Amino acid sequence: MNHIDRKNRILKVIFWSYIFFLFLVVAVKFTGNNIDNIIARWNIISSGREAGERNLNLIPFSTIRPYLKHFSRSYAYTNIVGNLIVFIPIGYLVPVVYQKRKTFFKAMSTCFLIIISIEVFQYVTCLGFCDIDDVILNMLSSAIGHIVYRSIHKQKDG
Repeated sequence: MNHIDRKNRILKVIFWSYIFFLFLVVAVKFTGNNIDNIIARWNIISSGREAGERNLNLIPFSTIRPYLKHFSRSYAYTNIVGNLIVFIPIGYLVPVVYQKRKTFFKAMSTCFLIIISIEVFQYVTCLGFCDIDDVILNMLSSAIGHIVYRSIHKQKDG
């Protein structure tokens, strides 16, 4: 195995490990010692579903707007900043790992599929809320990662 193949294999392991990490932390909200909290959240969301409530928000900015008004509160800060930061590595890694995904549109399409997979997983499993605002923030985060990728690789190539 040559140096480039080995480097590509390592990058793919890093990429897929990070995807796994995202599913654990973002979708399941697993932090290492909170199984009871995960089960409790699942019970609350599934009970709400049985009562006719949905763990779904399809109205853009209906979650973000109140969070911005109360940004100093920890839950608002954590939600907005967390959603803005967590996908930066994905936006960067997609074009690095998958050479055919270097253009902004192709990289963002891949990021979108990953983000939608997480949101649908949360909806189907009742482990969280499927929220269009999360998609918006995560896509913005991915775009930031891709801009970082472009600026670094433009400097390397230029």
